[in-house]
Order: sequence, then structure tokens, then C-alpha cells
Amino acid sequence: MPFTAFGQRSTPYNAVGGPTERERVRSVVQTFIKADKASELLPRLVSAENPLPNPPPGDTRWSASDPRFRRDSVIEAAAVNDAGRPSPERLAALLALVYQVRCSLVHGNKNPDRHQDNELVWWGVSVLEEVVPALQDAMS
Repeated sequence: MPFTAFGQRSTPYNAVGGPTERERVRSVVQTFIKADKASELLPRLVSAENPLPNPPPGDTRWSASDPRFRRDSVIEAAAVNDAGRPSPERLAALLALVYQVRCSLVHGNKNPDRHQDNELVWWGVSVLEEVVPALQDAMS
């Protein structure tokens, strides 16, 4: 089940430092994943065959009609797609999108009976399966 796999792979984020959880996710990626590794990972994680979720995940603290619902995710998606940004920054933005999925999952806003929710969670799992081992290697 994607929901269990996602939870198991996203829990390590809770142990990193930073003022907000989203900033902690971004910080750990930018601190430990060097440019060459991020450049290697990004094409595998974001491509025509494996695009970013569209629309990007929403912040379920807000209603879907609230402008804040997708605001941060739209900014993160734009950063991921901006080839002019450093690759660790782009990878950090990608993980911030995964973190948004995690928030919705942990706080009960993802339904395993909804196809779209399953696809979004599986997308997050696929990103975590690539990035978490890279982080483990970089931190050891």
C-alpha cells in the first residue's frame, strides 16, 4: 500500500533542524546533497515520463478555493522546473512538494480509495526511494 510505504520513507524528516518543517526538509537536502548528486537525481525524478504532479499538491489547512491552498506548491514546482537554479535547490524544492503530500497524508487528508490520492502518494514514494538513500550516503 503506498500510504504505508510513504510514511516509512518520510519519517526521517522529523529529525532535522530548521524553523519550519518545510524549511527543515529544504535545508537537509541543500546541506547534504552536493550539486553533482542532485544533477544526477533530478532527471530520474522529473522528466516527461515522470512529471511533477499537476496540479501540485495543495495545503489542506486551507480550502481548495483559498489562494493559499496551492501557493507554496506552485512556487516549489516552478523552482524544480527552473534549470537556471542550482541543482541542490531544485532537488530541495522537489522534496518540499513531497513534504506537502506527507502533510496531507499524516493529517488524514488522503484517501486510499481515491485514485488521484494514490497516484500522488506513489509519486512521493518514488521520489523518496531515490533521495533517502542518497541522503543516507551523504550523511554517513
